Amino acid sequence: MRLYALIVVGLFLFSCKNATKSKSSDDVSQQIEQLETTYQNTKDENVFSELVYAYGHEISKAKNKEDKIKYLKKAINLTKNSEFTEYNVLFLMELIKTDPEGTADELLQLGKIYEEEQNTELQSLIYLGFKSRFPKDPRIKDINHKIFLKLDDHKLYFKKLLNDVFEASEDSDINIEKGQQYIDQVIAFSLGFAGDPAIPNYLMISADVARAIGDPNTSVGQYDWVYNYYPQYSKAPMALFLKGYEIENSLKKYDDAKKVYETFLKIYPNDSLANDVKFLIENLGKTPDDSFKEMLPAEQ
Repeated sequence: MRLYALIVVGLFLFSCKNATKSKSSDDVSQQIEQLETTYQNTKDENVFSELVYAYGHEISKAKNKEDKIKYLKKAINLTKNSEFTEYNVLFLMELIKTDPEGTADELLQLGKIYEEEQNTELQSLIYLGFKSRFPKDPRIKDINHKIFLKLDDHKLYFKKLLNDVFEASEDSDINIEKGQQYIDQVIAFSLGFAGDPAIPNYLMISADVARAIGDPNTSVGQYDWVYNYYPQYSKAPMALFLKGYEIENSLKKYDDAKKVYETFLKIYPNDSLANDVKFLIENLGKTPDDSFKEMLPAEQ
């Protein structure tokens, strides 16, 4: 489950629970504290799930960076046991995106998880990024021997990976396994080398690859990454547009797509895609045939 999906589920659960009564931030904090205490005493799986969703909700609704970091760190601590590695990785990733300069420890944690999974490419990309971003950190001596990848020119490296993805076989025009490897390595590079100007372009390409291999959730997540964390990138408006388009057409979540489209019009009212977005809002959920019929003159 990707973090995008996790937060969506969290929002859904909390909206259901609080449908009849809106809770203040103090009420929510108290509810989370009660869940934390209960889980600490019981280790109940249902309470764990509620707590994960509660953190996801607070992360998605955080009004400032500090609050988001606070709940991300709580979520990372909650999921640090090996049985919750998938959740732990997702929250670690989101924290590194949110606070790239303040997460040296978390970057090493993520590298160690990839080590334990024996994923040498991903651990190497994370550790290379760590060396690049934190060159004076004394822990570099502990990871030098764990780097099994040369990255003299990352543009050539990712170009070759992408060529492998679209190397046609008898069965398909795209290699799904290579496609997933490309996406995973772009994610690792983007976390390890956060801030590199090439990253938003790699993320956009990886989102397209995710669409091509039939993984719309990852595609949405990559577009969201570009829009939220690289807002000055020239294709940030396109990323937001494609996020909405993918939510509408692949995930069939029309209400969520409408919110994304409305955000687009609010932030980029004069963008060249604005008229297209207005058209999509007016035709949400309609098939191309339905839209065509509406364009025909009414019968007299």
